[in-house]
Amino acid sequence: MIQALSGEYPFVLPENRAVRDFTMKHRNIAGMIIPDKDNNVTREQKKNPGRLEIQNIPGYQHVDVRWIVKGGSKYTVRAESIKGGRASSKSE
Repeated sequence: MIQALSGEYPFVLPENRAVRDFTMKHRNIAGMIIPDKDNNVTREQKKNPGRLEIQNIPGYQHVDVRWIVKGGSKYTVRAESIKGGRASSKSE
């Protein structure tokens, strides 16, 4: 079964190729913000991908983010927000 809007074969869409190319160049981590989850559109943060910076989250809304991490090491995800406070989660 092919996922909707994913294309006929892997990396046919330019957005997916960009993620693949970045991941191949930076072998351990890639970080991206997802402005359009329905169409699988991502915006890669090339500078310091381990620390995603989001300028603004409009009231009562959310922002989707994604990391691709290669390797067997453990990681921690921390969120810090002036209005929203702090939260963290560790991998198992």
